[in-house]
Amino acid sequence: MNEDSETLEACKARALRILNARDMSAGEMLARLREKGETEENAGEFVTWLRGLRLIDDGAYAGKVARHYARKGFGERRILQELRRRKVPEEYWDAALEELPEDDGTIDRLLRQKLGGEFDRVSMKKATDALARRGYSWSEIKAAVERVKDEE
Repeated sequence: MNEDSETLEACKARALRILNARDMSAGEMLARLREKGETEENAGEFVTWLRGLRLIDDGAYAGKVARHYARKGFGERRILQELRRRKVPEEYWDAALEELPEDDGTIDRLLRQKLGGEFDRVSMKKATDALARRGYSWSEIKAAVERVKDEE
């Protein structure tokens, strides 16, 4: 076995170990392999190999990430931010967001929780700011405020 084939085998083993730890996008894998000292050429070759084996699938991974963060109560903007951070290509973002369930009352539940029964200006500001940080749009927050106020 020559030095090049040993290097390629080591890269393959490293890529599989990394992927065994957790799912990731092709972009994350490329970055991780480069971070571990692999050449750009080897890293690219093995990401292509992993895609061919369907061990890396950016579309499926995007959906998985979106569903995970939606279950945790995060809004669309925060989910998009997470997809970007995880180096998922933009071409998969819309499809991932379309898989999410329609409004399930999460934002209303979070708002009630943040308000704790207090509807004064300061409490409302803190609660709505917290929802904005979770990635909800101001139109979603405004609608939730109206629904929660109507219930009280």
